[in-house]
Amino acid sequence: MEKLIDFKKDREFGDVLNATFVFIKQNYKPLGKTLLIYASPFIIMSAIVYAFFNVSMYTGMLGSGLNVFNMIGQMSSYAFLYILLALTSYTIFNGLVYGYIKLYNDKGFGNFEPVDVWQFTLKNFFAILGAQIVFALIITVGFILILIPGIYLTVSLSLLLIALIVEGKGFGDAFSRTFLLTHKRWWWTFLLLLVTYIIIMVFNYIFAIPTIILQSTIMMHGGNTETYKMIYGFFLVLSQIVSYISYTIPMVALAFHYFSIVESIEQPSLHNEIENIGNEM
Repeated sequence: MEKLIDFKKDREFGDVLNATFVFIKQNYKPLGKTLLIYASPFIIMSAIVYAFFNVSMYTGMLGSGLNVFNMIGQMSSYAFLYILLALTSYTIFNGLVYGYIKLYNDKGFGNFEPVDVWQFTLKNFFAILGAQIVFALIITVGFILILIPGIYLTVSLSLLLIALIVEGKGFGDAFSRTFLLTHKRWWWTFLLLLVTYIIIMVFNYIFAIPTIILQSTIMMHGGNTETYKMIYGFFLVLSQIVSYISYTIPMVALAFHYFSIVESIEQPSLHNEIENIGNEM
Protein backbone atom coordinates (compact mmCIF):
# COMPACT_ATOMS: atom_id res chain seq x y z
CA MET A 1 0.00 0.00 0.00
CA GLU A 2 1.33 3.41 -1.00
CA LYS A 3 2.11 5.82 1.81
CA LEU A 4 -0.07 8.93 1.76
CA ILE A 5 1.92 12.09 1.04
CA ASP A 6 0.99 14.73 3.57
CA PHE A 7 0.13 17.96 1.78
CA LYS A 8 -0.64 19.73 5.04
CA LYS A 9 2.91 20.45 6.10
CA ASP A 10 4.97 23.63 6.25
CA ARG A 11 7.68 23.01 3.66
CA GLU A 12 10.77 24.89 2.55
CA PHE A 13 11.16 25.77 -1.14
CA GLY A 14 13.28 22.71 -1.97
CA ASP A 15 10.93 20.43 -0.06
CA VAL A 16 7.99 21.71 -2.12
CA LEU A 17 9.76 20.80 -5.36
CA ASN A 18 10.80 17.41 -4.00
CA ALA A 19 7.26 16.63 -2.78
CA THR A 20 5.91 17.66 -6.21
CA PHE A 21 7.95 15.06 -8.09
CA VAL A 22 7.37 12.39 -5.42
CA PHE A 23 3.62 12.95 -5.73
CA ILE A 24 3.72 12.82 -9.53
CA LYS A 25 5.78 9.61 -9.41
CA GLN A 26 3.30 8.03 -6.98
CA ASN A 27 0.15 9.15 -8.76
CA TYR A 28 1.02 9.30 -12.45
CA LYS A 29 -0.97 6.14 -13.21
CA PRO A 30 -4.30 6.96 -11.50
CA LEU A 31 -4.03 10.68 -12.29
CA GLY A 32 -2.92 9.91 -15.84
CA LYS A 33 -5.82 7.51 -16.27
CA THR A 34 -8.24 10.19 -15.07
CA LEU A 35 -6.81 12.77 -17.48
CA LEU A 36 -6.75 10.25 -20.34
CA ILE A 37 -10.40 9.31 -19.94
CA TYR A 38 -11.93 12.73 -19.34
CA ALA A 39 -9.51 15.45 -20.48
CA SER A 40 -7.74 13.92 -23.49
CA PRO A 41 -10.72 14.13 -25.92
CA PHE A 42 -10.97 17.90 -25.41
CA ILE A 43 -7.18 18.36 -25.43
CA ILE A 44 -6.83 16.40 -28.68
CA MET A 45 -9.67 18.34 -30.34
CA SER A 46 -8.14 21.69 -29.37
CA ALA A 47 -4.70 20.47 -30.48
CA ILE A 48 -6.06 19.39 -33.89
CA VAL A 49 -7.73 22.76 -34.45
CA TYR A 50 -4.51 24.47 -33.37
CA ALA A 51 -2.61 22.35 -35.89
CA PHE A 52 -5.03 23.21 -38.70
CA PHE A 53 -4.69 26.90 -37.87
CA ASN A 54 -0.88 26.80 -37.93
CA VAL A 55 -0.60 24.56 -40.98
CA SER A 56 -2.92 26.91 -42.84
CA MET A 57 -0.91 29.95 -41.77
CA TYR A 58 2.56 28.61 -42.54
CA THR A 59 1.89 26.65 -45.73
CA GLY A 60 -0.51 29.05 -47.41
CA MET A 61 -3.05 26.23 -47.78
CA LEU A 62 -5.97 28.62 -47.57
CA GLY A 63 -4.43 31.05 -49.98
CA SER A 64 -4.87 28.79 -52.96
CA GLY A 65 -7.94 29.90 -54.86
CA LEU A 66 -9.21 32.10 -52.04
CA ASN A 67 -9.26 35.86 -51.77
CA VAL A 68 -7.80 37.54 -48.73
CA PHE A 69 -11.20 38.12 -47.09
CA ASN A 70 -12.16 34.44 -47.33
CA MET A 71 -8.75 33.49 -45.94
CA ILE A 72 -9.14 35.86 -42.98
CA GLY A 73 -12.64 34.55 -42.35
CA GLN A 74 -11.53 30.92 -42.26
CA MET A 75 -8.48 31.70 -40.13
CA SER A 76 -10.75 33.60 -37.70
CA SER A 77 -13.05 30.58 -37.51
CA TYR A 78 -10.10 28.35 -36.63
CA ALA A 79 -8.92 30.85 -34.01
CA PHE A 80 -12.37 31.17 -32.41
CA LEU A 81 -12.89 27.41 -32.30
CA TYR A 82 -9.42 26.89 -30.83
CA ILE A 83 -9.99 29.47 -28.07
CA LEU A 84 -13.32 27.84 -27.21
CA LEU A 85 -11.85 24.32 -27.09
CA ALA A 86 -8.68 25.42 -25.29
CA LEU A 87 -10.67 27.21 -22.60
CA THR A 88 -12.84 24.11 -22.13
CA SER A 89 -9.76 21.87 -22.06
CA TYR A 90 -7.94 23.96 -19.47
CA THR A 91 -11.06 24.18 -17.30
CA ILE A 92 -11.48 20.40 -17.32
CA PHE A 93 -7.74 19.79 -16.92
CA ASN A 94 -7.46 22.17 -13.94
CA GLY A 95 -10.59 20.74 -12.36
CA LEU A 96 -9.35 17.16 -12.72
CA VAL A 97 -5.85 17.81 -11.34
CA TYR A 98 -6.94 19.91 -8.37
CA GLY A 99 -10.02 17.73 -7.86
CA TYR A 100 -7.73 14.69 -7.73
CA ILE A 101 -5.55 16.44 -5.13
CA LYS A 102 -8.60 17.32 -3.04
CA LEU A 103 -9.93 13.76 -3.08
CA TYR A 104 -6.41 12.45 -2.41
CA ASN A 105 -6.32 14.56 0.75
CA ASP A 106 -9.90 13.75 1.77
CA LYS A 107 -9.99 10.01 1.00
CA GLY A 108 -6.39 8.87 0.62
CA PHE A 109 -4.44 7.26 -2.20
CA GLY A 110 -6.41 4.63 -4.13
CA ASN A 111 -9.67 5.24 -2.25
CA PHE A 112 -11.49 6.97 -5.11
CA GLU A 113 -12.05 6.40 -8.81
CA PRO A 114 -11.56 8.59 -11.91
CA VAL A 115 -15.34 9.02 -12.14
CA ASP A 116 -15.33 10.62 -8.67
CA VAL A 117 -12.83 13.21 -9.88
CA TRP A 118 -14.88 13.78 -13.03
CA GLN A 119 -18.09 14.34 -11.07
CA PHE A 120 -16.28 16.79 -8.80
CA THR A 121 -14.96 18.64 -11.87
CA LEU A 122 -18.39 18.85 -13.48
CA LYS A 123 -19.84 20.21 -10.25
CA ASN A 124 -17.25 23.01 -10.22
CA PHE A 125 -16.90 23.49 -13.99
CA PHE A 126 -18.48 26.93 -14.31
CA ALA A 127 -16.82 28.24 -11.15
CA ILE A 128 -13.41 27.21 -12.53
CA LEU A 129 -14.24 28.57 -15.99
CA GLY A 130 -15.32 31.93 -14.55
CA ALA A 131 -12.25 32.16 -12.34
CA GLN A 132 -9.97 31.44 -15.32
CA ILE A 133 -11.61 34.14 -17.45
CA VAL A 134 -11.40 36.75 -14.67
CA PHE A 135 -7.79 35.72 -13.97
CA ALA A 136 -6.87 36.09 -17.66
CA LEU A 137 -8.56 39.50 -17.94
CA ILE A 138 -6.87 40.86 -14.81
CA ILE A 139 -3.44 39.58 -15.85
CA THR A 140 -3.89 40.97 -19.38
CA VAL A 141 -4.80 44.40 -18.05
CA GLY A 142 -1.84 44.23 -15.65
CA PHE A 143 0.62 43.50 -18.46
CA ILE A 144 -0.93 46.13 -20.75
CA LEU A 145 -0.46 48.81 -18.08
CA ILE A 146 3.15 47.98 -17.23
CA LEU A 147 5.14 44.74 -16.96
CA ILE A 148 5.59 44.93 -13.17
CA PRO A 149 1.84 45.00 -12.26
CA GLY A 150 1.31 42.03 -14.59
CA ILE A 151 3.98 39.98 -12.85
CA TYR A 152 2.72 40.99 -9.41
CA LEU A 153 -0.87 40.04 -10.23
CA THR A 154 0.16 36.75 -11.86
CA VAL A 155 1.97 35.68 -8.70
CA SER A 156 -0.67 37.05 -6.32
CA LEU A 157 -3.49 35.23 -8.11
CA SER A 158 -1.59 31.99 -8.71
CA LEU A 159 -3.41 30.23 -5.83
CA LEU A 160 -6.89 31.32 -6.96
CA LEU A 161 -8.00 27.98 -8.41
CA ILE A 162 -6.60 26.03 -5.47
CA ALA A 163 -8.51 28.15 -2.96
CA LEU A 164 -11.62 27.87 -5.12
CA ILE A 165 -11.44 24.08 -5.60
CA VAL A 166 -9.70 22.72 -2.50
CA GLU A 167 -11.40 24.99 0.04
CA GLY A 168 -14.71 25.12 -1.83
CA LYS A 169 -14.84 28.89 -1.48
CA GLY A 170 -16.88 31.27 -3.61
CA PHE A 171 -15.04 33.40 -6.13
CA GLY A 172 -14.94 36.52 -3.92
CA ASP A 173 -13.58 34.60 -0.93
CA ALA A 174 -11.08 32.69 -3.09
CA PHE A 175 -9.93 35.97 -4.67
CA SER A 176 -9.17 37.60 -1.34
CA ARG A 177 -7.76 34.33 0.01
CA THR A 178 -5.10 34.02 -2.69
CA PHE A 179 -3.90 37.60 -2.08
CA LEU A 180 -3.73 36.94 1.65
CA LEU A 181 -1.70 33.74 1.26
CA THR A 182 0.70 34.86 -1.46
CA HIS A 183 1.37 38.08 0.47
CA LYS A 184 2.99 35.96 3.18
CA ARG A 185 5.44 34.36 0.77
CA TRP A 186 5.24 36.36 -2.45
CA TRP A 187 8.89 35.96 -3.43
CA TRP A 188 8.84 32.22 -2.73
CA THR A 189 5.70 31.95 -4.87
CA PHE A 190 7.38 33.94 -7.65
CA LEU A 191 10.49 31.73 -7.50
CA LEU A 192 8.38 28.55 -7.51
CA LEU A 193 6.50 29.69 -10.61
CA LEU A 194 9.74 30.73 -12.29
CA VAL A 195 11.52 27.43 -11.62
CA THR A 196 8.61 25.16 -12.54
CA TYR A 197 7.83 27.08 -15.73
CA ILE A 198 11.48 26.96 -16.77
CA ILE A 199 11.32 23.19 -16.30
CA ILE A 200 8.24 22.81 -18.50
CA MET A 201 9.59 25.29 -21.07
CA VAL A 202 12.71 23.15 -21.49
CA PHE A 203 10.58 20.01 -21.56
CA ASN A 204 8.21 21.46 -24.18
CA TYR A 205 11.05 22.88 -26.26
CA ILE A 206 12.61 19.44 -26.63
CA PHE A 207 9.35 18.05 -27.99
CA ALA A 208 8.86 21.14 -30.18
CA ILE A 209 12.20 20.77 -32.02
CA PRO A 210 10.76 18.61 -34.87
CA THR A 211 7.94 21.14 -35.30
CA ILE A 212 10.39 24.05 -35.45
CA ILE A 213 12.53 22.25 -38.04
CA LEU A 214 9.53 21.45 -40.23
CA GLN A 215 8.18 24.99 -39.89
CA SER A 216 11.51 26.43 -40.98
CA THR A 217 11.67 24.03 -43.92
CA ILE A 218 8.20 24.99 -45.08
CA MET A 219 8.90 28.72 -44.83
CA MET A 220 12.39 28.71 -46.39
CA HIS A 221 12.19 25.94 -48.97
CA GLY A 222 8.53 25.87 -49.82
CA GLY A 223 7.87 22.38 -48.48
CA ASN A 224 4.18 22.93 -49.17
CA THR A 225 3.20 19.33 -49.85
CA GLU A 226 0.53 17.16 -48.29
CA THR A 227 3.22 15.02 -46.65
CA TYR A 228 4.85 18.04 -45.03
CA LYS A 229 1.48 19.29 -43.87
CA MET A 230 0.53 15.97 -42.29
CA ILE A 231 3.89 15.54 -40.52
CA TYR A 232 3.91 19.17 -39.39
CA GLY A 233 0.33 18.89 -38.13
CA PHE A 234 1.11 15.66 -36.28
CA PHE A 235 4.01 17.23 -34.38
CA LEU A 236 1.91 20.31 -33.59
CA VAL A 237 -0.76 18.10 -32.03
CA LEU A 238 1.89 16.16 -30.11
CA SER A 239 3.53 19.33 -28.77
CA GLN A 240 0.16 20.64 -27.60
CA ILE A 241 -0.59 17.40 -25.73
CA VAL A 242 2.86 17.42 -24.12
CA SER A 243 2.30 21.04 -23.10
CA TYR A 244 -0.85 20.07 -21.19
CA ILE A 245 0.88 17.13 -19.49
CA SER A 246 3.85 19.22 -18.38
CA TYR A 247 1.49 21.85 -16.96
CA THR A 248 0.79 19.33 -14.17
CA ILE A 249 4.18 20.16 -12.61
CA PRO A 250 3.48 23.80 -11.62
CA MET A 251 -0.08 22.89 -10.64
CA VAL A 252 1.03 20.23 -8.15
CA ALA A 253 3.86 22.46 -6.91
CA LEU A 254 1.42 25.31 -6.26
CA ALA A 255 -0.86 22.93 -4.37
CA PHE A 256 1.97 21.92 -2.03
CA HIS A 257 2.96 25.57 -1.70
CA TYR A 258 -0.61 26.56 -0.89
CA PHE A 259 -0.94 24.00 1.90
CA SER A 260 2.50 24.96 3.19
CA ILE A 261 1.53 28.62 3.55
CA VAL A 262 -1.80 27.73 5.18
CA GLU A 263 -0.02 25.45 7.63
CA SER A 264 2.59 28.07 8.50
CA ILE A 265 0.15 30.88 9.29
CA GLU A 266 -2.99 29.03 10.48
CA GLN A 267 -1.65 25.64 11.68
CA PRO A 268 -4.89 23.71 11.00
CA SER A 269 -3.16 20.35 11.57
CA LEU A 270 -2.09 21.40 15.06
CA HIS A 271 -5.61 22.58 15.87
CA ASN A 272 -7.04 19.26 14.67
CA GLU A 273 -4.60 17.33 16.85
CA ILE A 274 -5.57 19.42 19.88
CA GLU A 275 -9.28 18.84 19.15
CA ASN A 276 -8.71 15.10 18.78
CA ILE A 277 -6.89 14.98 22.12
CA GLY A 278 -9.82 16.82 23.72
CA ASN A 279 -12.32 14.39 22.20
CA GLU A 280 -10.33 11.39 23.40
CA MET A 281 -10.29 12.76 26.92
